[in-house]
Amino acid sequence: MKILFVLPYRNDGLEPLGLLYLAGAAKRAGHDVRAVPPSKRALARMVPLFEPDVLAYSVITGLHRSYLDLNRWAKATLAPQVLSVFGGPHPTYFPDMIHEEGVDAICLGEGEAALVDLLGRLENGDDPDATRNWWVKQDGTLSRNPLRPETQDLDDLPFPDRSLLRPFRGHINRNLRSFVASRGCAYDCSYCFNHAYRQMYHEAGLTTRVRLRSVENLVAEIEQVRRDHGMRSIAFFDDVLVASTAWLELFAQQYRQRIGLPFECNLRVEQTNRQSLALLKEAGCAIIAIGIEVADERTRTELLRRRYTNDQVAHACAKVKEHGILLKTFNILGLPPGHLEADLDTLALNCALKVDLPSASVFQPYPGTDLGEKARKEGYWAGDVDSIPAGFYDLSLLTLKDKAQIEVLRALFFVSCKLGGAKPVLSLCLSLARFRPARWALLALCRAANRLMYLAGQNVPMAEDVRRFLLRS
Repeated sequence: MKILFVLPYRNDGLEPLGLLYLAGAAKRAGHDVRAVPPSKRALARMVPLFEPDVLAYSVITGLHRSYLDLNRWAKATLAPQVLSVFGGPHPTYFPDMIHEEGVDAICLGEGEAALVDLLGRLENGDDPDATRNWWVKQDGTLSRNPLRPETQDLDDLPFPDRSLLRPFRGHINRNLRSFVASRGCAYDCSYCFNHAYRQMYHEAGLTTRVRLRSVENLVAEIEQVRRDHGMRSIAFFDDVLVASTAWLELFAQQYRQRIGLPFECNLRVEQTNRQSLALLKEAGCAIIAIGIEVADERTRTELLRRRYTNDQVAHACAKVKEHGILLKTFNILGLPPGHLEADLDTLALNCALKVDLPSASVFQPYPGTDLGEKARKEGYWAGDVDSIPAGFYDLSLLTLKDKAQIEVLRALFFVSCKLGGAKPVLSLCLSLARFRPARWALLALCRAANRLMYLAGQNVPMAEDVRRFLLRS
């Protein structure tokens, strides 16, 4: 079978790991795999040459309308008979996507085994209607198939097929490569889909758990990528990297001996003990990212379900810095009811902790999450999934008291924190944010500055100069 994957609309130069895992699984099963950028021009050039049997999309909420529009055009203009399949977070949590024009099948949950199963049935001329994890629409009928168990041994999966991206090297950051060491998350944050994911499997009579790759399997992949593609640093995109002390001990030894490149990872406040930090430092960890989220302890524990105090946050951050590791933080602004003072307190906490790399996002009320549903029920937004933007950094969907100022604060969060709060300048900008032209000008200026920083990241000497400048404090 010939399967053509449509690449993400936005990846900020990072490899789309989910799609590359699917491509690796399909290729190992003997199928012909190609990729194409998400544009009409690229599809018009590739589809007649490749003549795919399947057109595949991995879709996140916020970009789903763009994919649907592109797919309708491709089906109507280029390949009416091609099977259009959609997987990823959006169809998993919003399976009504199957009713959209041009959508032939959607995959819920993990996709590697499900995709290989579907392609095998199609190749053998079997009816795809009974493929687990898939909802399939054929001849006016819809088959809703049950979920299959998750892949228990992650070492059984092929490595992501990064060769799929070779024609698009100019769009990929070749200095930074991304990897995952595990799947699943043991925590239950109210704004995250993990609880909805677990509930979906529970209702199917299945269980979900955190699964770890073996250290040997992970390090072997990193070695292969460095040999075949090159890199200077690594980002581990696990929700939380340290799930097992025994695993971390072996990882620190093997990574230091066989890889030795600086890397970034995520930790929970509860995991920042001296043993874990010492092992990460030994391995070569350069940046640890921790979720502070908000300064108000009651909001953090009761609303977000992240149950730790500011004293625990401060202790964790201090231990990270004691080990000579750069501290990155995640923060959420614009939580209902949207008081600017609360978000300024969050900024002040980051300043007090002397965070090296503070980041902030604007809360997005994803339907299906506990906090998203709470925001809808309390009247902060209408609950329209199609209104959700592609990212969670810039603008808020909610009806908030200080919405305009919060959006500008988010844009200025990093530089304000690095300048110790920058109170006079920040106060002026927040005052101007009440006026729409000034607000849009400030947001545009911040986007341009962020883009400049991204471009600097593609040039290692320049990035190092910028890093040294930003960390002077």
